[in-house]
Amino acid sequence: MKSQFRYLLCFSFAVLALPAAFAQAPAPQLPDVAPNNKKIPVSLIVDDGVFYSKKVPNTFLKKFGEWSIENGVKGKFSIIPIYGGVAAIDGSNGEYPGTTKEQRLEWIETIKTLITPRWTITPEIITHGKPWDIKNHVLMTDMPKENEWIAEQTLETQTEYIAESMRLLHSVGIEFGGLTMCWRYPAKKNHTLGEATLTAAEKVAGLKFVMIFNDKGERPGIIYKRADGAMAVSMRPALTDLLDYSDKFTEADIQRLADTYISADGTSGQFVDQLKKGVCLEFYTHYANLYSEGTYHGLEVLTIAIGRLNKFYGDKIEWMTGLDICKRFSEIPETTTKRI
Repeated sequence: MKSQFRYLLCFSFAVLALPAAFAQAPAPQLPDVAPNNKKIPVSLIVDDGVFYSKKVPNTFLKKFGEWSIENGVKGKFSIIPIYGGVAAIDGSNGEYPGTTKEQRLEWIETIKTLITPRWTITPEIITHGKPWDIKNHVLMTDMPKENEWIAEQTLETQTEYIAESMRLLHSVGIEFGGLTMCWRYPAKKNHTLGEATLTAAEKVAGLKFVMIFNDKGERPGIIYKRADGAMAVSMRPALTDLLDYSDKFTEADIQRLADTYISADGTSGQFVDQLKKGVCLEFYTHYANLYSEGTYHGLEVLTIAIGRLNKFYGDKIEWMTGLDICKRFSEIPETTTKRI
């Protein structure tokens, strides 16, 4: 009986001590990422947007748009105007097999009403594959991939090709803000790419400022500036895509990837490492990787990671479209890579 009483007494003291024990546990110390009280620009880049409904259905585009609003996310979203050289977004050479005209038009309308307000739209060149003969409207199957081919062309040819990619979006009422290069164009030729893109955008839509996504870096920077002040600015994100289009993600994979972006307590991860630099946070993924073969696992990873980012650093960051973050850094000297 005495032993039972002693056990109950000890248990009671232990229970009473629990609140004090929890109270003594220190909260995780978040790094000071904005000591000058200036909010750090944040932008998400999503590549390879396609209107081919068998690859990623229209329902996912709507889900993605709603998700962006719910989570406060902004960034850059690219569209491949003639994916694989099969069918154009303007319907000029028919529809993709398994995709109707109504589905294509519905996708375009969703871009205009749900995506455009929070995302800078760009063409991702024309086919994301072999170059497109813009006069005869066929693939140049004997040529290397678009990015390799265009880099070897004259400035005039590059400008015409980029203008056609923009025209395809413009013709269906999609406002664009620049260009995305599929794979990569040689960084040493960025000045030429900037000039060609700016000239093309001015020709198609009268733009005097364009953003480009081509290479990586620590912050956006001017790659071409004309005497009249018109310019092209490259986004240059530091973080690469961690996601995969596979449907084989496990719950452990989802949590591991989210932790790689930012830990559950907000103290570590790639996002935090970038925020500590006090410059900007730009990261990218691919549209199909968010869809993850219909499982939405990629989107789930970002939901967790961005939820943590907003929870712990929401008062220190500012979500921006691709165009807006490029405009912000066009006003900051290139040598400034710390504490904007």
